[in-house]
Amino acid sequence: MSDGFNLRLRRPRPSVVACSPTLGALGAVNLMPSCFAKEDALGARIARSSRRRRAVSVLLRWLTYAAAAVTAAVLLFVVGYILVRGVPALTPDLFQWEYTSENVSLLPALASTVIMALLALALAVPVGVGAAIYLVEYARRAGYQAVVLAKQGLRPSDVVTMDSFENAIMVHAAISGSTNALLHLPAIAHEFGISIDGDTFDRLHRGAKYLLDIRPAGRWPAEFFYYAGGVPAIMEEIRDVLHLDAMTITGKTLGENLDELKTNGFYEHCQQLLDEANARCGIKLTRADIIRPASDPIGTDGSIAILKGNLAPEGAVIKHTACPKEMFQAVLRARPFDSEEECLDAVLHHKVEKGDAVFIRYEGPQGSGMPEMFYTSEAISSDKELGRSIALITDGRFSGASTGPVIGHCSPEAQTGGPIALVEEGDLIEIDIPARKLNIIGIKGERKSPEEIDAVLAQRRAAWKPKPRRYKRGTLRLFSEHAVSPMKGAYLEFND
Repeated sequence: MSDGFNLRLRRPRPSVVACSPTLGALGAVNLMPSCFAKEDALGARIARSSRRRRAVSVLLRWLTYAAAAVTAAVLLFVVGYILVRGVPALTPDLFQWEYTSENVSLLPALASTVIMALLALALAVPVGVGAAIYLVEYARRAGYQAVVLAKQGLRPSDVVTMDSFENAIMVHAAISGSTNALLHLPAIAHEFGISIDGDTFDRLHRGAKYLLDIRPAGRWPAEFFYYAGGVPAIMEEIRDVLHLDAMTITGKTLGENLDELKTNGFYEHCQQLLDEANARCGIKLTRADIIRPASDPIGTDGSIAILKGNLAPEGAVIKHTACPKEMFQAVLRARPFDSEEECLDAVLHHKVEKGDAVFIRYEGPQGSGMPEMFYTSEAISSDKELGRSIALITDGRFSGASTGPVIGHCSPEAQTGGPIALVEEGDLIEIDIPARKLNIIGIKGERKSPEEIDAVLAQRRAAWKPKPRRYKRGTLRLFSEHAVSPMKGAYLEFND
């Protein structure tokens, strides 16, 4: 048995049925000899296959040599032909600086070719050198770190935890991050078996400090965030609300990494970059001008709010740090559109008025794949009057650069029969950001009780019919059929 065991280690593993002593005993037949026979046959097949592969490799190698030789011969022939036929035609006139139809000078063309080649090299060489430095230095370091982590037994699940997600959400609140984080983080968490939704964001953002004064919600260009210390500087300011014992990909805890940055020259380097930017732009910004200290925050209620009500039972998101204060509480008239194209056309042709709640629906994950409503939001926010008097409500999403009273991710979405699909022209829409409310409070311009609103919506729902799916095949069809609510991350969910 020991010899047989060693043999099985040295050779490819045969079938379990053929080699199992237990199965052999149960069948009252000794199967071990047949096992060895199968191994020998398999070895013979492998040897024959190996010889065939070597023969093919030799053939391909000589074919490559032959192709190279033919190519070189053709090239030499072309060059020789040009020299034999062309050299006698060379005259001094061909090398004059000024081209005319008579001398047909080649010198200007040659000079321009050389200049273009030098310009191409000037662009390509730094990129090539930079790529080489990256491959030699950073990629090697990344590979080395991967080996170190493997030896330590540190797995992705040890780094990506609920604590790390909560840390990310707190940073998101401090920097007034994009509403798209409500899609990305829950979707990533889902893959790790962790449950995060819009309510998680709303809970953590309440009372969170908002510190970053950069565009679009703040004053300064985003590059100054990097000069001021970036995410590490933000985390240092809010470290009292972070899980500092959370493990990181460095093999150290978050707290250890933050402490190390204080001593390794990181902040001194950032200050140098900020000084250079100040000199370049003719300004005098300090780090505190860009990243406010936690003791003096820009705001203390995070940067986003999850609104709920009979219009969005599962929730909708607004980036309130980029919303005019006068729109925090408003009652508006509904102007529904079933696509962004229709809505954008109405805005650009001044068919939208002050006091309107502009709806773009059927743009959720199952409706159209959930694209950004960037063009319409920018068209509204760029109008000084409309940007402070109307709201844009959609089951689609927005860019991180979107500003103004824009409410996205309205769930359930229109394609699944959510209340946003039942809104009609003239309905009264209540927005109350402090109270986290988004409701239909009136029909055809008249206020109604909640019970009356529910009855009207029930009638509309009974008459509502889903729109045909926009995508009939491919990946987008798959996504539209299986995407969950945006409030959960719009990830794909398949029923077993």
